[in-house]
Amino acid sequence: MTLTLTNYTADPTADSQMINGITFNVTGASGETLKSSLGTTATITKGSVATDVSSSPISLTHWAASETGTAISLTTLSGGKPNELIIGPGDKNGIYNNANSSITGHGPSVLNTATFTFDITGITASSTLSNVVLDFGTTSGSDTVVLSKSSSSQPTSVPEPSSLALIGIGGLAMAIGAYRRGRKQAA
Repeated sequence: MTLTLTNYTADPTADSQMINGITFNVTGASGETLKSSLGTTATITKGSVATDVSSSPISLTHWAASETGTAISLTTLSGGKPNELIIGPGDKNGIYNNANSSITGHGPSVLNTATFTFDITGITASSTLSNVVLDFGTTSGSDTVVLSKSSSSQPTSVPEPSSLALIGIGGLAMAIGAYRRGRKQAA
């Protein structure tokens, strides 16, 4: 399974607008291995374009995955100083005018998009995703957006990053769809 997380929040103000992880359930999952994590990293300075930009996507060493039952968690808050959070683009000129010290103090940052590839044992073409939660900021569970639930209850109100979260889950849904189509063609 390939998962792509993209942050579209332009010229972010604080680290609470940066993606730090995602959690989801996959029916049938009985084990996972994070095979790769790639992104373009950079240093963010207030009033400037991103600097020290990696020339091509590099391995993101702070991101780690874990599995409990059918729940898969992926986060960059795997110990030590938070870094490799996914930040949205600068303003229309690529400048980060509003970046406060919470952004500039947690580097390097991943520019806009990170791609993760998993090997998840037990999932099939009929497996479904549920309980998808996107996490923001530098503290686990403090800023979350619930993207889907497995129950039929009404959704609760979501914080400001919800629009970028919906776009991110669209990428996740497309990846699952592509995986399922590939599995059906192989069968």
